[in-house]
Amino acid sequence: MVPADFRKTLLETLKQVFHWKSRYYAEKIGVVAGVVILSLATVLWAFSGEDDTNELGAKLYLRDAVVGIDLIVENTGRGAWRDVRITLDRQYLFTVDEIDGGDYVTINTDDLTYAYFIPRPWGREEWESLGNHEKPGIRPDESYQPSFVQVRARGGRLDTEVGFEE
Repeated sequence: MVPADFRKTLLETLKQVFHWKSRYYAEKIGVVAGVVILSLATVLWAFSGEDDTNELGAKLYLRDAVVGIDLIVENTGRGAWRDVRITLDRQYLFTVDEIDGGDYVTINTDDLTYAYFIPRPWGREEWESLGNHEKPGIRPDESYQPSFVQVRARGGRLDTEVGFEE
């Protein structure tokens, strides 16, 4: 059991803490409480929205072409995308200066280049032979089918997996 003297001391201390000493003391408590409430409300609001990873408003379509595949990247927004970089499977790169709002660009295997191409023979340095798999060519094969696409522009980005349209 708690001694009676300790309970009495504790009750008196609590009364002194929560006693409104003056108008300024009440205002300080009100300001601190307001800041805490606004901070909590801001954090809740910030994390309550949808996880919209398609900042650009892009739509991607993958379809069979006469030779290989065609990837269609459509800008469904009103504004233009500038300095656009489209990377397929983190290997092949396509760049364009601008895609206007409502416009699209069609990419086939001839438009892609290996993003990390160094114009010299592989395997001359020790670090180049670390992987056991063969290095890709400067352009993908005609049978190449991407599974992961990254679109980067000044206005945002999109990382998504793609499949053939039905």
